[in-house]
Amino acid sequence: MNYTITKNKIKKIFGIGHSKLNQTYKKLGLNCKNKFNKITNKQNNKIKKAIKFFTYDKMLKIKYKKMIEFYLKLKNYKGIRHAFHRPVRGQRTHTNARTVGRQRNIFILKKKEIKHGGKKKN
Repeated sequence: MNYTITKNKIKKIFGIGHSKLNQTYKKLGLNCKNKFNKITNKQNNKIKKAIKFFTYDKMLKIKYKKMIEFYLKLKNYKGIRHAFHRPVRGQRTHTNARTVGRQRNIFILKKKEIKHGGKKKN
């Protein structure tokens, strides 16, 4: 693997953003504003090794899914909000995030009707 890593390529990886990238640059003693034409192979290899220690991409997505499943099992506030596809962290729902929740609730009601033989319960 003799390809050079650029900041934009690294930022496209799920879980690695601007702040994590700048932290790794500071740890390695590299200049954050350095142009990538001036990076040597040693510096490139150091960056690759430093990125391997982060949890990113598939592993991070799996971690998020496990956390959501845990909240659903606990049946706490966060789990209920995740189950109904509503904002979890206190965002307002009066003006925002209304249509998604409405569509999800209709879908859930239709599933319940199908389970009861297609008849609505009053």
